[in-house]
Amino acid sequence: MNTIRRTIAENLAHGNSFAPSGTHFTLSAVAPLTGKVALVTGGSEGIGYGCTHTLLSKDIEALYVLSRHSDTADGANTAIRKELGDEAARRVRWIRCDLADWAQTAKVARDIAKDAGRLDILINNAGRGIMSRQLANGVDMHMATNHFGHVVLTSHLLPLMKHTAEGRNVVRIVNAASNVHEQAPKDVRWESLEELNREYSPNQLYGRSKLAAILYTKYLSRHLREKYPRILVNATHPGIVDTRQSYEHILDGYPLGGYAMVYAPFKKDQFEGAVSAMYAATRAERSGEYICSPAIVEKGSDMANDEELGERLMKLTRDVVREKMGASLDGYRVFSHALNTVNKIRTGATKPPAAVRLSLYGLYKQSMEGDVAGIMERPVGDDEGSRQAREKWDAWSSQAGLSRTEAKRRYITTLISTMTRYAAHSPDARELVAELEFVWDQVKSNVPSSPSPSPGSSPILPLTGPPPAYTPPQPMLSGRRDDSGRRDDSGRRDEEEEDEFVDAPDSQAAQEAPHPESRGSDGAPESSKLTRRKSNASDGRWRRRVEDALVRMTAEVAALREQLESARVLGSVRFRVVRWVGGVLGAVVRHVAVDLLVLLLFWGWVRRRGGGRVKDAVRVLLGDRIAVKRVGDL
Repeated sequence: MNTIRRTIAENLAHGNSFAPSGTHFTLSAVAPLTGKVALVTGGSEGIGYGCTHTLLSKDIEALYVLSRHSDTADGANTAIRKELGDEAARRVRWIRCDLADWAQTAKVARDIAKDAGRLDILINNAGRGIMSRQLANGVDMHMATNHFGHVVLTSHLLPLMKHTAEGRNVVRIVNAASNVHEQAPKDVRWESLEELNREYSPNQLYGRSKLAAILYTKYLSRHLREKYPRILVNATHPGIVDTRQSYEHILDGYPLGGYAMVYAPFKKDQFEGAVSAMYAATRAERSGEYICSPAIVEKGSDMANDEELGERLMKLTRDVVREKMGASLDGYRVFSHALNTVNKIRTGATKPPAAVRLSLYGLYKQSMEGDVAGIMERPVGDDEGSRQAREKWDAWSSQAGLSRTEAKRRYITTLISTMTRYAAHSPDARELVAELEFVWDQVKSNVPSSPSPSPGSSPILPLTGPPPAYTPPQPMLSGRRDDSGRRDDSGRRDEEEEDEFVDAPDSQAAQEAPHPESRGSDGAPESSKLTRRKSNASDGRWRRRVEDALVRMTAEVAALREQLESARVLGSVRFRVVRWVGGVLGAVVRHVAVDLLVLLLFWGWVRRRGGGRVKDAVRVLLGDRIAVKRVGDL
């Protein structure tokens, strides 16, 4: 009986009254949140909107809401204004973000980290429901969105949350999971990308992504507990909720059978569905737990409690992000920082020997364009210009076979040693070199050193002990100073801190400045065949702006294409017919079931009464002739 009561409490509407003692919770019990800042993914509809509405009604100071579709966000904003007023609506910042686009997600997270002074609550709610298998970034979309996207987001926001947790502040991270995690395939090992892309049923794909949510929750909690006990990480199960996942998306995975969920009775509304998430986001006092609605802590499946499985999941997560995005954000960021440092201290510096300059040039070209073979032929000619062009070509060719990531790594290392020897001619120059060296020391362990990083490379996240150190992008790294002239390092992590996450690649990685050796002696671009391009400072800035715009436009086009494709499928004649037939069948089945139940109850009643009552009742129902025959048979 207790099991039945818990099942009702966790999954069905009005289940709070069935919850065991000490596990009751409602949205009205959420304490005031004055002065706190929160972020909700998928907060413009469904359970996410229930969280958004509740946080605003409890006076949250600022709320960031990530939404995949701008029209959904507009509708939610209108509803907030109507229900809670303009003042509440002004406290929300609606941000368009597709979590399956990891580069966009990383950029959004960095923008939020720069904009917000703190982050007390992170609710990772958005997700793909029980739908058919599709790919994003070459990865199953359930995993790409429900797991990878939220890991990338959380990773880039974690330094801000650590800063918030200083003192007596408690920070809470909530990962949306589900009891469907128990239906994840039994052969899940998290060992390769090929495994991630295996064919499974929609229910298994969804369940696997929710298993990943619980494993990530427990992984993050383990690695944060010792140094950051005030950062609490929990996973939640909302129950059966009346959202688009249960009345629309389910039909993608199960076109006919899905109607059982569409017309399922006793589904929760979006506010009751948000109860467990809000409990974990505002009331929970423990970390690493799986909390079912309203506030019932469950163990979860055996796989959900397998620590080794969780460690393998996070190693694979890191490997896949690196493979798909080319290289870690660390290498790109420090490489750009190195190029900017070179340009800042070029004037007045002692020129390194030609061999050193050529080596740097070769590494720079290899890191930017790869092997020279196939790009250009070795220059010929007897004049001085041709001779210099051949030297540069040879320097570039000598790096053949290096991956771009490894070329960047070697370029930074060589550049630091070269500048230390030849360019530290003034206090400012020495400070710039020291800053570059400091930044590189913080992140170089995260930049893969193998020529061809792949999921089979050496582990990036160790299976035991804390993950490697990582510094997310911070505006303070450029050496901002306060009014007293001292460097402001308030946003920089301590050297000995260790972050517990996967680094996401930067969508703006192409913003490197031109290498000094690509310029002529007068500072203008070379016109030789080797460079084959003209650039100057203004051209570089213009090109970077164009690249930024192209990145944003590409994301918008991809989203628009997906929306158009969805509209085409949903609007197709076949889909409408199937949906109409399913609706009719569902209605017929419901009515027949109700009628049979009523007839059975009535028949039992008249049989119990017997005699003339049976005869009269049957006559009314079946007519005199049939009644006489049937009563005679009794």
